[in-house]
Amino acid sequence: MKNFFLYLSGVLYSTKQNLLTWKHPKIYPLLILLISFIMLLSPIQFNMMSTSSEVLINDLPHIEEVLKSVSIDLKEKNIDVKIENDQINIQEPYQNYIEGYTIYIGVHLKEYPEVSNLEVQKTDNLVVFGNDRFYARYIERNERNVLENTRTLSGTYIRSNSFDFDYIYEKKNNNEELHSIIGTLLKMIFLSNSGSNLIFWILIIETYNLIFLLVGSFLLLLFNIKGNRDYKLNYSQSFFTIMGSLIFPSLITSFIGMISFKYFALSYVLLSLIRLFMLCFYQISKNNKYNQLKTNIKDEDFELNF
Repeated sequence: MKNFFLYLSGVLYSTKQNLLTWKHPKIYPLLILLISFIMLLSPIQFNMMSTSSEVLINDLPHIEEVLKSVSIDLKEKNIDVKIENDQINIQEPYQNYIEGYTIYIGVHLKEYPEVSNLEVQKTDNLVVFGNDRFYARYIERNERNVLENTRTLSGTYIRSNSFDFDYIYEKKNNNEELHSIIGTLLKMIFLSNSGSNLIFWILIIETYNLIFLLVGSFLLLLFNIKGNRDYKLNYSQSFFTIMGSLIFPSLITSFIGMISFKYFALSYVLLSLIRLFMLCFYQISKNNKYNQLKTNIKDEDFELNF
């Protein structure tokens, strides 16, 4: 175990130690890949959990006034609307137009083409409490009526069960509590996507890692063959060497993603490519410290004892 941590600390900052990967047991870079992957998942979850209800409310201007007006209209018409068993419970579909938003409650989203039609001016802004999914959209247009920006929020009611529109009606004159109720509802809808969002990013990361490992290994092999090194790598050795290089970009990217998630993907791509460039560059470098690298560690000596 001590040897692994020495290897881990080495590849974290040293190109020379990274190039030494092919002399280490293959389980070392495999563990590095696993650690790197876990690091990258942290800012994804952190971004979901740290998104405040305030941000979600601001993304849908006038949403508080809209839902308050809807709750008053529902009360006057004696229509009861609740979220139970992950679904909207209402006697019959409801429709209204308030504060520039078209509101639907108790409908199937796919039956309403205006949800995907951005050309119809009146239905630009939507709040749809579908039977089993929520969808809201706010569209910004310039003076020439040209689309400039679209903000959306969608999700399920899996975290919003027991919500009742009467809650909004009861707090209609208390702006602070009304703000809290609506903010909590939007946040719970937003968090209902956490599982699918995580799966999406896992697929993105793993697809990129696979392409990076396959192409990067070929480039490292090519530079090694054409370079000034005494040792000659095979493709398998190049593959595990590139695998070990992912720990540094993953660590830095996780910190960047925690601070500003919009730079998460870009920073990981750039940092991993920089690390690949350094590995390839030192294959053709005349610096002898990157030449025949030696270690006393053998595969058969390796034991992972925690």
